Order: sequence, then C-alpha cells, then structure tokens
Amino acid sequence: MAVFKNSFTKSDALFNWKDDGSNPCDPNNVWVGIICSNGIISTINLSGLDLEGQPNIGVLEAIDSLKAISIENNSISGPMPEINRLRSLKAFYGGSNWFSGVIPSDFFQTLGSLKKLWLQHNNFSGQIPKSIGELPNLKELHLEYNDFSGHIPPFPEADILTTLNLSNNKLQGEIPKSLHKFDNRVFENNAELCGSKLGKECKKPSNQRPNSEEPVSESRSSTKWIIMIVVVALLILIILARATHVEQDNRKWGKGHIDEAVVNIPTVTKKTTTAPPNNSNNNSSSSSSGNTTGTSNNNNNANDTENKDASQKGVAQTGRPVAGSLPGKSVGDLVMVNEERGVFGLQDLMKAAAEVLGNGGLGSAYKATLASGVSVVVKRVREMNQMTKDVFDTEMKKLAKLRHKNILTPLAYHFRKEEKLLVSEYVARGSLLYVLHGDRGNSHAELTWPNRLKIIKGVARGMGFLHSEFSLYPLPHGNLKSSNVLIGSDYEPLLSDYAFHPLLNSTPTVQCMFAFKSPEATLNQQVTQKSDVYCMGIIILEIITGKYPSQYMNNQKGGTDVVQWVKSALAEKREKELIDPEISSGGSTGDMEKLLHIGAACTESDPDERMDLKQAIKRIEEDASQKGVAQTGRPVAGSLPGKSVGDLVMVNEERGVFGLQDLMKAAAEVLGNGGLGSAYKATLASGVSVVVKRVREMNQMTKDVFDTEMKKLAKLRHKNILTPLAYHFRKEEKLLVSEYVARGSLLYVLHGDRGNSHAELTWPNRLKIIKGVARGMGFLHSEFSLYPLPHGNLKSSNVLIGSDYEPLLSDYAFHPLLNSTPTVQCMFAFKSPEATLNQQVTQKSDVYCMGIIILEIITGKYPSQYMNNQKGGTDVVQWVKSALAEKREKELIDPEISSGGSTGDMEKLLHIGAACTESDPDERMDLKQAIKRIEEE
Repeated sequence: MAVFKNSFTKSDALFNWKDDGSNPCDPNNVWVGIICSNGIISTINLSGLDLEGQPNIGVLEAIDSLKAISIENNSISGPMPEINRLRSLKAFYGGSNWFSGVIPSDFFQTLGSLKKLWLQHNNFSGQIPKSIGELPNLKELHLEYNDFSGHIPPFPEADILTTLNLSNNKLQGEIPKSLHKFDNRVFENNAELCGSKLGKECKKPSNQRPNSEEPVSESRSSTKWIIMIVVVALLILIILARATHVEQDNRKWGKGHIDEAVVNIPTVTKKTTTAPPNNSNNNSSSSSSGNTTGTSNNNNNANDTENKDASQKGVAQTGRPVAGSLPGKSVGDLVMVNEERGVFGLQDLMKAAAEVLGNGGLGSAYKATLASGVSVVVKRVREMNQMTKDVFDTEMKKLAKLRHKNILTPLAYHFRKEEKLLVSEYVARGSLLYVLHGDRGNSHAELTWPNRLKIIKGVARGMGFLHSEFSLYPLPHGNLKSSNVLIGSDYEPLLSDYAFHPLLNSTPTVQCMFAFKSPEATLNQQVTQKSDVYCMGIIILEIITGKYPSQYMNNQKGGTDVVQWVKSALAEKREKELIDPEISSGGSTGDMEKLLHIGAACTESDPDERMDLKQAIKRIEEDASQKGVAQTGRPVAGSLPGKSVGDLVMVNEERGVFGLQDLMKAAAEVLGNGGLGSAYKATLASGVSVVVKRVREMNQMTKDVFDTEMKKLAKLRHKNILTPLAYHFRKEEKLLVSEYVARGSLLYVLHGDRGNSHAELTWPNRLKIIKGVARGMGFLHSEFSLYPLPHGNLKSSNVLIGSDYEPLLSDYAFHPLLNSTPTVQCMFAFKSPEATLNQQVTQKSDVYCMGIIILEIITGKYPSQYMNNQKGGTDVVQWVKSALAEKREKELIDPEISSGGSTGDMEKLLHIGAACTESDPDERMDLKQAIKRIEEE
C-alpha cells in the first residue's frame, strides 16, 4: 500500500496511509478511501481526492480480496494502469482523468471476473482492445469522450452487457449486430460509424482504378477542393457581413460607449430606461442586442406558448430567432462538464433557435433554445487562441468543479484554435444591469430593499468563494460588473465571466475586463486582487443609489461617477440623498448608509487604503443581517442543548458563517427524535435558521476519518441534494448542521399538513417530486457507486420540499459512518425484504425505498412499512400489487389528484413503483432503468 501511495506525485488526501505497520481496516482508524469487509480490504475508493501522478496499481495484486477500485475525478496521467495484474478485480472506475495512449489488444484477457469498466473522459487512443469484447462477465462499459478509433470489436457476450457508452470518439465502420439493442445515443458523435443501426449505409471499398485514370481522379479531387474553398470563403464573407451589420446596429443605438454587451438579458420585452443624461439609449443598447428590442419582440412574446407535459418542455422563451440557428461550424463536439440541464451536442446547438444577446470586447453571446425546450447561453470567445487544447481542457474542468449558489458554472465547452465556445445555463430574469436600469416590469418592481440586500450579500459570498478557489490568481474574477451578475428567480445572484484573466491573450482586448478600469490599472497598468474589490464596491454603490455608473463607459462620458458622488456626499453627511428613492421607504436606511460606507471603502483609489475582501464580506454580513426575517418558532429553554467544546467546522458558507457559540445562543425548537439522534431548528441572531442533528451512533471513528467523510459530503452539489453547512466532532456524539427548509418534509406535507402546502400538492407538483427524488438518487448512486447503500435511509420524512416543490434528499450516505449496532437498523433500507429475511442490504435496497415513496405519493396513503411493527398505516406494496393484478389501478390513485392530471401517467408510475418494491432483489427494477422510465412518463 505504501508503494501504491508513493507512486502518486500528489497524495495529500491519503494522510493516514502510513508505513508503520498499522492496519488499513482498523475500525478506529480506517484508512482514507479503504472499504473493508470482515476485516480485509475489499474496495479502494479514491475518487475526487485531487490525486496526481501515474499510479502503480499493479502492486495491489498482493491483495487477493480486492474487488473494486475507483480513482475517478482526479488528475492522474500516464498509460492504462496495470489492472490486468489484479485477476480477481470486478470493477474499475478510472474516468475523468488524463490517461492516454493505446491499450494493447490483449490487455483484458486476464480479467475474466471484471463486471464494470469505466474509462470515460480520458485521452485514450487507438482501437478499442479486442479483449474488452471478450470479457465474459462485463455488464457496464463506459468509453465515451476519448480518442478511440477504428472498428468496434465484436461482443459475443453482449446479452449480459446492460450499460454501454462509446459516444464522442473517432470510431469507424459498422456497429456489431450484438450491440443493436442499445440506444443510438451511445454511439453518437462518431462521424464514421455506419450500418443499419444508424440508418447510414456503409461505403464499400472502391476498386483500384487503372493507372491511366489516375490523372482524371486527381483532377476531380482538385476540383472538389477548389469548390470547397470557394464555399468556405463565401460563408466567411456572409458571417463577416452579418457581424458588420450587427455592429452598425449597435452603434446606431448608442452601443459604442459601452465596453461590453450585457449578456443573458431577455429580449422579449420592450425596454424603457432611465438612462444617464445625454445618453438616452445606453441602457437599452447595453441590454444585449442593440435594436433587437423593438415591437417585433412583443409579437413574439404574445406567441410564446408553454408545453405542459411531464418533461416540462418549452418553458424557456425562444425570443427572436436569428436565421433559425446558432452561427458556427460543427467541428468535433462539445465537452459536457455539467449534465444538470441535460446532455446535448454541438449539432443540437447548431440546430437550435438562436438569438443574439450581445457583442463585446471578448466575443459574442447567443441564446440557444434546444429542441428539448432548454435554453442555454453560448459565448464565442476569440481572444483565447494562444493556448493548447490540453491547457484549455484543464482550465475548463477546473471551472466545472466549482459549486456555489452564487456562481454560474459552465455546462459545456468546445475547443477550436481560432475561437472557443463556452456554454452556460440561461437565466431568464437577466442581468442586474438590465433589472436595475433597463427593465420597468415586474422584475424591477420587485427590486425591493430586501432583494437588493440579498443581491449584495450573494455577490460578496460569491466573490469570497472565487478568491478562496483561485487564491493564487491575480484576478480571481477580473470582470465583475452588473452585466455579469445574473439574477435568479428568487433574486439570488449568480456571478458569471469569472477567472478569464489567465486564459486571455496578452492583447489590448484583455483590458476590456472591468478590473482594468480600477484606478491602479488606469494609472499604473497594474491589477491585483484589490482590483476585484474595487469592482465589487462599484456594484454596491450602483445597487443602493440606483444610478448607472460612468465607470462602465469607455470614455466615462454619461452615467454617474458614483465613486466621487458618494465620497462627496458621505463627507458632508448627506447619506440620505444617495439612496435610490424607490427603496428609501422600504427598509432600514441605517443599513443602507452602512453599506454605502462599505462601498466607498471598497472603491478607494489607493489599493493600500482600500478595504480587504474578507473584511468587506464580514462587514456586509454584520451590518445588514436581516434580523428577524426568519420565524423563531417555539423556543425551548431559549437555546440549543449541548456544550460548547471546540467549534464548528464550516464546509459550506452559503448561509453565512457562524460558530458553535452562535448555535448555543440560538432560539431552538425540537423537530424530532429518532433512532439515530435528535433534530432541532436553531434560529441564529442573523435571522438565518438551520437544522442541527445530534447523532450519537458515530462514536467509533477518529476525527480525521470523520473530517474526511464530512468534507466528501460537503462537495456534493445537485439541485435535489441537501448538502451540510457545518459539523462538530465530539467522541460521544456529532453535530451535523444543514439548511432549514421551511415547507418541511414530504411526510408532513402529504400526511400532516392541511394548509396551503398540501393544497398545492397537485399532480404536477407530485410528479416533480417523484422526478426530483429519482434524479437525486441517481446522483448519489453515481457519487457513491462503491457504497453498499449510497442513501440508506430514504423515506418521506427525509425528503424535504422546497418552496418550488423541488425535493431535497437528506440523511444520505450515513451507513459507513454508523456503528455496527442495532441502531444502524433504524435506517429504512433495513426494512427491505432482503434485510428483514437475510440481514443483507444492497444498492437494490435503496431502490425498494424509492418505490415506497412513489407509491406513497400517488396513493396518498401512509405506508405501514414506516412503522416498526407495521401496525397502522397501509401496506402499500401488497395493496398496489393486488390491485394491479386485478386491473383496478384507478382505485389506487389519491382522489385529490385523480382529476388533476393524466391518470395514464399515474398508472404507469404505479407500475414502476411496484417494480421497484419487488420482494426478490433480482426481480426488482434497476435504479438506472427506473430513472429512465420515470423521465419518460
């Protein structure tokens, strides 16, 4: 094991792997990433531990009991690891690394036990080894996003292969008939694949022409090349002409004064603006597309329709299509780095209805509405053409790993030498600049003081996160301004266009970034992290005054010099004159004035006198704490029970930073007591409410091991997963702190509440919950694929319901943390038939739990399976099974929804729920299959 660890050039995460004779399976100090069974190593899971180097996996052949290895999501390089020396290996996960080279054809001959092979998102080349197709027990194969070429080898044992993905390679020839059972998507973006499966005839090799005809062939070939060159030249001229036309339009609308277009602004509403003096159209033009905001947009708006099927297609507005598609060529394909908005390719973008959002110094932006109804923003960036593909890939994957509620992470990218495509989520409300200055509709009307304060806090937290993640960058953001702050539906801001500075060419174009408008850049051509602070200060002053800053103008003509104006007014104690009249009566002017002082301190002309970012964030959190916003509930003795020993470890600062003392002083309310411990709602002095769980049955592990597990959970980011905020370690018990979700659990909303939340539990919302639970479970089973129970405790009391009825799964992945005591059997997975009968749990036990929830939601019945003795409630499994056998499906549907949706969809989901709750795990539906079926309904 020591040799294996030392083969990595970076292995800081493996801190307790010590060559001192210690036992990796010691229950009091299990080595990081080691999973043991009966005291011996069965699995090594090192995924996502920031490892680097070329691992010597072959040395692990001495561990006969080793069945599975995962080294996914690291920065590991070199040729294919020598897993062929581990003859008993059943699963190898090596995806999302930097492995490269050709894998020998006979490499896998020794791995007759191998069932799962995941090598996706690497740089392997050459032919797919023939020995892969000959593996007798292979069930899952992922080779997508590599550079494999040549023909797909035969798969004579394809009947047992359940999962396959060969997309996004350079494969050629006919697809073997044994693989025709798989969907076409598993072969997509291999331009030279053909055959009946794809409906594309394979070209037969042409016979050699006589020598006498060779000159004719060469002549024809030359003619073809000439024609192609002419066509390409014409296309370039057309594109240049269109770009010139757009530029002229932008100038006509006063855009020449703006340094960069506002990205991501809806153009379906005609804008009326409160522009700066002598520049009446600036805000309108800066809204993205110059004169694209005329009356024709109102016509488009009138024609917008909404497709209300189960997939919620067509929710996003298309706006005004430009020539029906996104400009650009399909060269290669997109690299997907975030699949939360679905999976799509470059061809999908090319076919999408496109709308110009803006042209700026760094490139152009388009809104593309895909056939699925999902809208994305595509940015074409020209000034990044001095880097190699490997460097660009590395930087993009680094950005894709970012997860913070105030950061917009990329969805995909495309590399071409001359320009890059960056794809991100489309945010319908638009940018802060548009909502504050360009919009006079609902969004602007709702820009109240609480929402403006929320935006300021969100911007500060997002900047704090970026400066933590990119602490060595001179400009962790570099282009912070109101056009690059997008406003979510709940007025939570999202920072975009960050961390571009190291990617851009050293040309005058880089000075389009707003950090280069800071005084130190203007005077001395120097930028530092304090330049980002200056940019944040401008936004704070812009939000509170409501004025358009002249600092955004290239020549600073037009707009208001908010820095000088605020500085003068503060010096003369005229703070109240600075506050936007639209908010002056809607909140605490004292808080507004304090934030004006913070904004002024952030925009000091001397960087040495300028406020530090951490100090600014702390002041923003302290001076504008929104006291009294959250409901305190019923205080229990005025504070949370417990001792203040040590302090909390904050792993997620999205709800602010607080310590154990803050929890001890908080107004507390008992939420419940269960087999794993007690739960309290704690309302902090800042007004933020959190849930504190006191878990007793985790006292057999060291602090180092517990820290590692908690930080692993804290890295999870998915819209249907509740991630921890903080934790506290004590030997005898642990405190786990998470966000408080006001609507409560699914169990409460479905069975205990007869107020608004229950009344709104319509069929569309119930379907949304079922889909969200399935997606969350799919994510957990992907992240914890080597755990016997990736969730382990899925039941309606552990499904929280957000304000928009989007579910959040909680209390997951506890199984490996709990002591081996009867208490662990309080987890609901231990109520599955296989656990009840044979004391065995598997990942199929999680599927059983999900099936119970599906049946519970559709029938509206409280399952007896939740009761310790199964007395009380309804045995939903047996009831549904009997009714389905007798074709009495309609009797099963909750009367409260039977008339509010498609009973056909409800009946199909009842069948899925029944298939998920089969008593025999081998007959039970697989999770991936269940998710696919649910998404189809």
